[in-house]
Amino acid sequence: MKRADEFERLYRTYFGRVCKLFVREGVPDDVARDLAQDVFMRFYQRMDQFRREAEWTYLRAIARNHLMDYLRMQHASKRGGVTVSLDAAPGLVANVSDLTPDPIDQMSSLRRAEQLQAAIEELPKGMRTVVLMFLEGLTYHEIATLARISPDAVKSRLRDARRRLREQLATDAREEDEEI
Repeated sequence: MKRADEFERLYRTYFGRVCKLFVREGVPDDVARDLAQDVFMRFYQRMDQFRREAEWTYLRAIARNHLMDYLRMQHASKRGGVTVSLDAAPGLVANVSDLTPDPIDQMSSLRRAEQLQAAIEELPKGMRTVVLMFLEGLTYHEIATLARISPDAVKSRLRDARRRLREQLATDAREEDEEI
Protein backbone atom coordinates (compact mmCIF):
# COMPACT_ATOMS: atom_id res chain seq x y z
CA MET A 1 0.00 0.00 0.00
CA LYS A 2 1.35 3.42 -0.93
CA ARG A 3 2.17 5.86 1.83
CA ALA A 4 -0.51 8.34 0.71
CA ASP A 5 -3.16 5.62 0.51
CA GLU A 6 -2.26 4.30 3.94
CA PHE A 7 -2.33 7.81 5.41
CA GLU A 8 -5.74 8.50 3.88
CA ARG A 9 -7.13 5.24 5.27
CA LEU A 10 -5.84 6.00 8.75
CA TYR A 11 -7.07 9.59 8.56
CA ARG A 12 -10.58 8.52 7.57
CA THR A 13 -10.63 5.79 10.21
CA TYR A 14 -9.27 7.70 13.20
CA PHE A 15 -9.84 11.43 12.71
CA GLY A 16 -13.16 11.33 14.58
CA ARG A 17 -11.66 9.34 17.45
CA VAL A 18 -8.80 11.82 17.81
CA CYS A 19 -11.30 14.72 17.89
CA LYS A 20 -13.36 12.93 20.55
CA LEU A 21 -10.24 12.34 22.64
CA PHE A 22 -9.62 16.09 22.73
CA VAL A 23 -13.26 16.96 23.41
CA ARG A 24 -13.37 14.49 26.33
CA GLU A 25 -10.42 16.38 27.83
CA GLY A 26 -12.39 19.63 27.71
CA VAL A 27 -11.07 21.11 24.48
CA PRO A 28 -13.70 23.08 22.49
CA ASP A 29 -14.93 21.35 19.29
CA ASP A 30 -13.33 23.79 16.84
CA VAL A 31 -9.99 23.66 18.65
CA ALA A 32 -10.24 19.85 18.88
CA ARG A 33 -10.56 19.64 15.08
CA ASP A 34 -7.52 21.89 14.63
CA LEU A 35 -5.51 19.84 17.12
CA ALA A 36 -6.56 16.63 15.37
CA GLN A 37 -5.31 18.07 12.08
CA ASP A 38 -1.99 18.81 13.77
CA VAL A 39 -1.84 15.24 15.10
CA PHE A 40 -2.23 13.84 11.62
CA MET A 41 0.42 16.24 10.31
CA ARG A 42 2.82 14.95 12.97
CA PHE A 43 1.82 11.39 12.13
CA TYR A 44 2.47 11.94 8.43
CA GLN A 45 5.91 13.38 9.19
CA ARG A 46 6.74 10.29 11.30
CA MET A 47 5.12 7.63 9.12
CA ASP A 48 8.53 6.06 8.46
CA GLN A 49 8.74 5.27 12.21
CA PHE A 50 5.27 3.71 12.24
CA ARG A 51 5.52 -0.09 12.48
CA ARG A 52 2.10 -0.78 10.94
CA GLU A 53 0.69 -2.30 14.09
CA ALA A 54 -1.39 -0.90 16.91
CA GLU A 55 -2.52 2.01 14.74
CA TRP A 56 -4.79 3.58 17.33
CA THR A 57 -2.21 3.23 20.09
CA TYR A 58 0.37 5.06 17.98
CA LEU A 59 -2.04 7.84 16.97
CA ARG A 60 -3.37 8.16 20.52
CA ALA A 61 0.17 8.61 21.85
CA ILE A 62 0.80 11.41 19.35
CA ALA A 63 -2.57 12.96 20.25
CA ARG A 64 -1.89 12.81 23.99
CA ASN A 65 1.53 14.37 23.52
CA HIS A 66 -0.01 17.12 21.40
CA LEU A 67 -2.73 17.62 24.03
CA MET A 68 -0.04 18.05 26.69
CA ASP A 69 1.72 20.63 24.49
CA TYR A 70 -1.58 22.45 23.99
CA LEU A 71 -2.39 22.43 27.72
CA ARG A 72 1.10 23.64 28.62
CA MET A 73 0.79 26.45 26.09
CA GLN A 74 -2.61 27.41 27.50
CA HIS A 75 -1.19 27.36 31.02
CA ALA A 76 1.79 29.50 29.95
CA SER A 77 -0.42 32.04 28.22
CA LYS A 78 -2.52 32.37 31.39
CA ARG A 79 0.66 33.20 33.30
CA GLY A 80 1.53 35.85 30.73
CA GLY A 81 4.19 33.77 29.02
CA VAL A 82 5.49 34.86 25.66
CA THR A 83 5.82 32.45 22.73
CA VAL A 84 8.91 33.08 20.61
CA SER A 85 9.21 31.56 17.17
CA LEU A 86 12.55 29.92 16.45
CA ASP A 87 12.46 31.66 13.07
CA ALA A 88 12.39 34.99 14.86
CA ALA A 89 15.48 34.15 16.92
CA PRO A 90 18.16 32.86 14.51
CA GLY A 91 20.97 33.42 17.00
CA LEU A 92 19.42 30.98 19.46
CA VAL A 93 19.57 27.96 17.17
CA ALA A 94 22.87 26.14 16.70
CA ASN A 95 24.07 25.07 13.29
CA VAL A 96 22.66 21.57 12.84
CA SER A 97 25.70 20.31 10.95
CA ASP A 98 27.82 21.08 14.04
CA LEU A 99 25.62 18.79 16.12
CA THR A 100 25.57 15.75 13.81
CA PRO A 101 26.84 12.71 15.77
CA ASP A 102 29.06 9.94 14.51
CA PRO A 103 27.11 7.28 12.51
CA ILE A 104 28.08 4.52 14.96
CA ASP A 105 26.82 6.64 17.86
CA GLN A 106 23.63 7.27 15.90
CA MET A 107 23.05 3.54 15.40
CA SER A 108 23.74 2.80 19.05
CA SER A 109 21.43 5.61 20.19
CA LEU A 110 18.72 4.49 17.80
CA ARG A 111 18.95 0.90 19.06
CA ARG A 112 18.72 2.07 22.70
CA ALA A 113 15.78 4.32 21.87
CA GLU A 114 13.98 1.45 20.12
CA GLN A 115 14.60 -0.82 23.10
CA LEU A 116 13.33 1.83 25.51
CA GLN A 117 10.24 2.46 23.35
CA ALA A 118 9.49 -1.27 23.22
CA ALA A 119 9.97 -1.58 26.99
CA ILE A 120 7.65 1.39 27.62
CA GLU A 121 5.01 -0.17 25.36
CA GLU A 122 5.13 -3.33 27.49
CA LEU A 123 4.36 -1.44 30.71
CA PRO A 124 0.84 -1.70 32.12
CA LYS A 125 -1.42 1.06 30.80
CA GLY A 126 -1.44 3.15 34.00
CA MET A 127 2.35 3.16 34.29
CA ARG A 128 2.84 3.74 30.57
CA THR A 129 0.52 6.77 30.58
CA VAL A 130 2.31 8.34 33.54
CA VAL A 131 5.76 7.67 32.03
CA LEU A 132 4.80 9.20 28.68
CA MET A 133 3.43 12.32 30.36
CA PHE A 134 6.55 12.58 32.52
CA LEU A 135 8.75 12.26 29.43
CA GLU A 136 6.79 15.12 27.88
CA GLY A 137 7.95 17.31 30.78
CA LEU A 138 4.76 17.49 32.82
CA THR A 139 5.02 17.96 36.58
CA TYR A 140 3.69 15.39 39.06
CA HIS A 141 0.75 17.66 39.77
CA GLU A 142 -0.09 18.10 36.06
CA ILE A 143 0.12 14.35 35.49
CA ALA A 144 -2.07 13.69 38.52
CA THR A 145 -4.69 16.12 37.25
CA LEU A 146 -4.75 14.72 33.73
CA ALA A 147 -4.65 11.06 34.80
CA ARG A 148 -7.17 11.73 37.59
CA ILE A 149 -4.96 10.17 40.28
CA SER A 150 -3.11 11.55 43.30
CA PRO A 151 0.42 12.97 43.03
CA ASP A 152 1.57 10.16 45.33
CA ALA A 153 0.13 7.62 42.87
CA VAL A 154 2.06 9.37 40.08
CA LYS A 155 5.31 9.06 42.06
CA SER A 156 4.57 5.43 42.87
CA ARG A 157 3.82 4.53 39.25
CA LEU A 158 6.96 6.29 38.05
CA ARG A 159 9.08 4.49 40.64
CA ASP A 160 7.62 1.11 39.66
CA ALA A 161 7.93 1.89 35.94
CA ARG A 162 11.59 2.90 36.33
CA ARG A 163 12.30 -0.34 38.16
CA ARG A 164 10.61 -2.42 35.42
CA LEU A 165 12.33 -0.50 32.65
CA ARG A 166 15.77 -0.92 34.27
CA GLU A 167 15.17 -4.65 34.62
CA GLN A 168 13.91 -5.02 31.05
CA LEU A 169 16.71 -2.97 29.51
CA ALA A 170 19.33 -4.85 31.55
CA THR A 171 17.86 -8.14 30.29
CA ASP A 172 17.96 -6.83 26.70
CA ALA A 173 21.60 -5.76 27.13
CA ARG A 174 22.58 -9.20 28.49
CA GLU A 175 20.84 -10.88 25.56
CA GLU A 176 22.68 -8.63 23.09
CA ASP A 177 26.02 -9.42 24.76
CA GLU A 178 25.30 -13.14 24.45
CA GLU A 179 24.54 -12.76 20.73
CA ILE A 180 27.90 -11.07 20.07
